Amino acid sequence: MSKKTEFQNKLLSTVISGNDPQVKEKYLDMISHARRIVPKRLFRYRSCDERSLDALLNDRMYFGTPARFNDPFDSVVDFDSQGRRKMFAGVTKEQLVQGTEYFLKNGLPSQLSIHPNTGNLATMMRESLLSNEGEAEAFSKFMAEVSGGVIAQITSLADSNADELEKIYQQVISETFVGCFTETVDSMLMWSHYADWHKGFTLEYDLHNLQSPCVGCQAPCGSSWDYAVYPVIYRKDRFNAMEAIPERVLYSIAKNHGVPVTFQTHDVFFFVKANIVKSLKWKYEREWRLIFACTNPKTNYLPLKPKAIYLGHKISENAIADAEAKITEYAKRNGIKLYQMKLNMDNPKFQLDRVEV
Repeated sequence: MSKKTEFQNKLLSTVISGNDPQVKEKYLDMISHARRIVPKRLFRYRSCDERSLDALLNDRMYFGTPARFNDPFDSVVDFDSQGRRKMFAGVTKEQLVQGTEYFLKNGLPSQLSIHPNTGNLATMMRESLLSNEGEAEAFSKFMAEVSGGVIAQITSLADSNADELEKIYQQVISETFVGCFTETVDSMLMWSHYADWHKGFTLEYDLHNLQSPCVGCQAPCGSSWDYAVYPVIYRKDRFNAMEAIPERVLYSIAKNHGVPVTFQTHDVFFFVKANIVKSLKWKYEREWRLIFACTNPKTNYLPLKPKAIYLGHKISENAIADAEAKITEYAKRNGIKLYQMKLNMDNPKFQLDRVEV
């Protein structure tokens, strides 16, 4: 088993709750493992358009969101409709009463975190239930008022169009920034797909010592932990997001009944896993992804210079007349190695060679 496969298996099988007292230590341990397997050279294919050229000349590496990628299934998780129905369809009032009684006696489930200004949720609910009528009668009255609505809300999540599932989906594809890289610079398919039919260029990076774009950011999200580059996992099935549903159910129920709560994920690597599982049809790309979730549009790039630049063998045909000259001058000024991709006409195989300029 390769080191890459070993890490992929470890990542998928490890679940680190946001409420785990050692969450940061465990998170950084996984990050450290990821960094140990990153190749020394990773490549990024670019079209020779104004935006890509400007990013290169200003030492910026921009991120994208999966919602705008060329794979319609990119980061689209599986909510397991059959499993979901089994999970929620049999909920009864009796079970809800029993669950609430347990909840009152034992406190908050691990998937929810009480907002500091609200106090303990169990205490709040006890206070709302205890009245002059007596605890038992008040509890029965409370459950009679809310149980039907809560059960309806729970069972509605068996519907694939449920709002809470849509929120998870939108977060995965729209609120996650992704930088895409590959292990190879001589893929004719990727030169065609991502570098304007060989008229663009490819950048080589060393991603071992990255500085987080969160450093120095003043946004109140608290996401200032370090991060890494992850190898994409290619397989037949989409990433199963069933484990993310219960926390959303609890959060939604509490919020809809006036209990202020803040969201804590069941797995701090949920968004990473959701963004690195792709169809086997894309395996030829040998992709690695740099991923972080953020709602601050100012952090959608890294200040980063490439180690080397590779010009497509048709770069002279691109629409920007002086693009090749600008890239050549940039490489010379910054001491960056520059190569030109050439068709190897002396080899009977379909082969692209790189020739130093």
